[in-house]
Amino acid sequence: MADNMDALRNWARYYMDNPDSTLDRFMGERGWRDVLTASSTDKQAEALRCRYCERLREVGYEHFASERVKNSRGLDIYSLLYASRSAVGLKFWDQAASIDEGGQRNLWQ
Repeated sequence: MADNMDALRNWARYYMDNPDSTLDRFMGERGWRDVLTASSTDKQAEALRCRYCERLREVGYEHFASERVKNSRGLDIYSLLYASRSAVGLKFWDQAASIDEGGQRNLWQ
């Protein structure tokens, strides 16, 4: 979910006044605008992710996990979001997420 890289950086310019924007189609609704305008700037990415998860719950997804992806300067650029209808799916997510970019497994997983 390109919450920081695209959605927040471009929402006022490309999405806010376009009732058929790619963000509207991605979210499956237009209500995300109210969520963003009601949120403080530092909480908008989180509010958008929460709204998206609410939308997924409406179609049967109940289990969620996410991972923030950062650029080389350590700034958030997007969220990798996992959604599953089964709790077993989170076990697969946890196994995959416990391996870093170099293939090293986390000692505690």
